[in-house]
Amino acid sequence: MKVEELMNSPVYCIHPDDSVAHARNLFLSKKVGRLVVVEGERPVGIITKTDVAMRLREAEPEWRRRPIDRIPVKLLMTGELITVDPGEDVEEAAKLMVENEIEGIPVVENDKLVGIITSTDMLSYYVSKGYDETVEEVMKKEVPVVHRYHSLNSVIEEMEEKKAKRVIVVDAENLPIGIITTSSLAFLTLVRTSGEMPEKEIKFVRKSETGGRRMYRDVHRFILVAEDVMSSPLVTVSPEEKASEAALLMRKERIGGLPVVRDGELVGLVEKMDFVKRIVERGE
Repeated sequence: MKVEELMNSPVYCIHPDDSVAHARNLFLSKKVGRLVVVEGERPVGIITKTDVAMRLREAEPEWRRRPIDRIPVKLLMTGELITVDPGEDVEEAAKLMVENEIEGIPVVENDKLVGIITSTDMLSYYVSKGYDETVEEVMKKEVPVVHRYHSLNSVIEEMEEKKAKRVIVVDAENLPIGIITTSSLAFLTLVRTSGEMPEKEIKFVRKSETGGRRMYRDVHRFILVAEDVMSSPLVTVSPEEKASEAALLMRKERIGGLPVVRDGELVGLVEKMDFVKRIVERGE
């Protein structure tokens, strides 16, 4: 199969001088994880929700304090663009994704952007190949994990250390109860661009005496923790399930990863890039 048979077209694009706020709005309204940055019809970069989540946190304070509607996309985008020709084999595009650790490749013909192929598209390709294997054969067994009461700083540090796009949140008994992704953090960290972690307000009401009416209200601010931002309940799969069924589930639910659970215990994690890697391995 050729790239042009699997790619998406038209592509959602943005200009280098457009604001990060505009990029965020496109991510939300178009339900995409990346935007190709173009000047005219020529692609010059790419920006993802992960870029927004991680790079704003790492950026220099003098401009990070600016409102996001004044931060240009060109300061966060990846400028060294990996592209593929529409006539190239899908397996070659998969190799480019694995080699460069990227999940989306602009499709370019004669310096003109004609489409984009992503790891989500690769899920459909994987299913079409009819591979007979289980989730356990595709999943990774080392799973990034955080406790429900870990701070957001701890969550982000775990993601950076493990180079992970998602972490599983566990309770006191180490049972999985939620998931946090860089995609969800992208919009959370934009709430404050000063480098401070977002906070939540909890109001405590005190009464003058037992059974009396409310007299005082105290407001306390707390740093957000993992359970405040995690997605729950979890969508999970078992290790014995067919890998193709897991791929179809991920595509249907528009999610990038599935915790693998056996008898309530977390035993692995399967992500879109795991399927891309299998396409490369099975094609060799």
